[in-house]
Amino acid sequence: MRLARVWLSLLALGLAAITGFVLWHSVQVSSVLGVQARLESWQPLLSAGRLGALVLIAVGGFGLLYLRHCAGHIDAHVLKHRLARHWHLVTWLAVIEALLGQQLLRHFIAAGVGS
Repeated sequence: MRLARVWLSLLALGLAAITGFVLWHSVQVSSVLGVQARLESWQPLLSAGRLGALVLIAVGGFGLLYLRHCAGHIDAHVLKHRLARHWHLVTWLAVIEALLGQQLLRHFIAAGVGS
């Protein structure tokens, strides 16, 4: 489990570095408006990637917990506790994605100011 965390951390670091490099290169090559237009064109792909990662975390985490339970590494009580924690994590990731990634927070603020 610890090795999986290390690999996930390295993957996140690598993706952040690649994203930073692409954005840095874009700023050097073109204007800020050009970068904004490119990011807006990538918005559906980026949203699909975030939602895919959320689904992977949700389904993969449950699968790993059940595999560990079936292999005898954790008992039923620990499985129940970890599944509850996993649901908690997935719920918060979904809320954060909805508010920030799908820009619902901006829409709520705009609706509140507009009325």
